[in-house]
Amino acid sequence: MKSGPLVYVSFAPDSKEHEYDVTNLCRECDKAGFTVKCDSYRALQEHGELNILQWRDQNFRRAACVLFCISPAYCDTIRSVEDGYLASVQESEHMKGVLYIYRQAQSELVDNCSIDKRFFIVLFSNSGNNLKVPLCFSPSTKFRFPEGSRGLISAMHHTVCRWHMVNKKIGLFFSCDCIWLFKSIH
Repeated sequence: MKSGPLVYVSFAPDSKEHEYDVTNLCRECDKAGFTVKCDSYRALQEHGELNILQWRDQNFRRAACVLFCISPAYCDTIRSVEDGYLASVQESEHMKGVLYIYRQAQSELVDNCSIDKRFFIVLFSNSGNNLKVPLCFSPSTKFRFPEGSRGLISAMHHTVCRWHMVNKKIGLFFSCDCIWLFKSIH
């Protein structure tokens, strides 16, 4: 089992092409040394995960980085809830997961005064350029995939170093860990 820093990936199933893009993003993160947990309801069921809500909670909390893959379906889900149309989201188990993680992120952003360096917004070239990122993610760093994948991976490695320093308080080991991380991306 891989033991690199944990990355949680949240996305709304939009199209086969979008799911393919998200899969490629996960592969890039994996190649860069991260342990990737992609929140795909269908894949979790296929792997026999019985308590999907618990899986989401544990992995979201443990993640050094959280990637929010913005697509038209993601924006529509969040907008429909913010506009008071919760019933439309309740039809899909995957969309319930998108909403659940979005609300977890909102709560964390409120607790941290709207600044959370572990959240990254990923916009895909194939999803169009006119997507409106949910307002609570305005301060988060945004990357376009695949063009900005190098910058995204580099920013994630920097975040992991900060995350280790804050959460582990590990002095010298922290420096060695960062050196290993930066060597792995170059």
